Amino acid sequence: MKKNKFFRHLGPGLITGISDNDPSGIATCAQSGAKFGFGQLWSVLLMLPLMIAIQEICARIGAVKNRGISSIIKKHYGNKILIPLAFLLFTANTINLGADLGAMSAALSLLIPVNQLIGLIFFTGIILFCIIYFPYKRYVQILKWLCLFILVYPISLFIVRTPWLEVLKNTFVPNITFSSEYFFMLTALFGTSISPYMFIWEAFQEAEENRKMKIFSSHGFAQISNIRLNSLKKDNFIGMFFSQICTWSIIALIGITLHTHGISNINTAADAAKALEPIVDGFPYAGYVAKLIFSLGIIGLGLLSIPILAVSSAYALAVLLNRRSGLSISVKMQDIFI
Repeated sequence: MKKNKFFRHLGPGLITGISDNDPSGIATCAQSGAKFGFGQLWSVLLMLPLMIAIQEICARIGAVKNRGISSIIKKHYGNKILIPLAFLLFTANTINLGADLGAMSAALSLLIPVNQLIGLIFFTGIILFCIIYFPYKRYVQILKWLCLFILVYPISLFIVRTPWLEVLKNTFVPNITFSSEYFFMLTALFGTSISPYMFIWEAFQEAEENRKMKIFSSHGFAQISNIRLNSLKKDNFIGMFFSQICTWSIIALIGITLHTHGISNINTAADAAKALEPIVDGFPYAGYVAKLIFSLGIIGLGLLSIPILAVSSAYALAVLLNRRSGLSISVKMQDIFI
């Protein structure tokens, strides 16, 4: 009973952390593994406390102030600060959305013979329908189940011949190459792990949780109990921890396979999945299984992360335009065209 109660309290922090591994993020991790092997595994340990700290700050702000980051920026600093920030967020998220949807449709075409344009329309339609028509409580449950797709990458390490001692050594002992390429890729890893859309999403979702639990603000602050704050803290830690487990697993997996076989140029996550099939062996159809698992991870985590990218942009723009926002607010068809 206590176990079920604990998992029911997991929500914004878990979903935010797992959504960090979107298809574009998977591609960045794969590029690191392909280019430098295990050389950047140590960065995961450095990123983890940074992610936990900044996301917990965002979560606490959302819970205590009962509003999102963009609302607070507008209240204290006005539109002069919010407009450029919202524009940059919208631009970055839109580019990321296009790349993620493209990677998902490419991954789907690796599994079944379907035109990538059809896959693109299919995934876009499903995601839009769920965001608009599913009530908050049900949609959050769907997002929680999608978090399970993060397990495919740690599982993949048991399909290939993993040199565990070497992997663990490179995780705890930095192996730094002093070159511009190395530090460029390191910057990309930090950038894809600590992203602005996560700040916006988690703060707003904590405010949504307040509405669900009927916690209302008084003089600008919500009456948050210590139990709620402790639950928030655990939720955030678990989300960020598993996010970095996924990052670590992808770098290690691609380092074991593609880097070892001299394949260092990977453009998308789907490219990495496709390249796995001819080089993974160990049991019959091991290469196909590896490609299947990697592709399913791209699709599943894309279905999780794309709504969060889109909704975080919508939250910021709604505040800017003085419109109501929130997944808990019902939408009618005529409202869409107002």
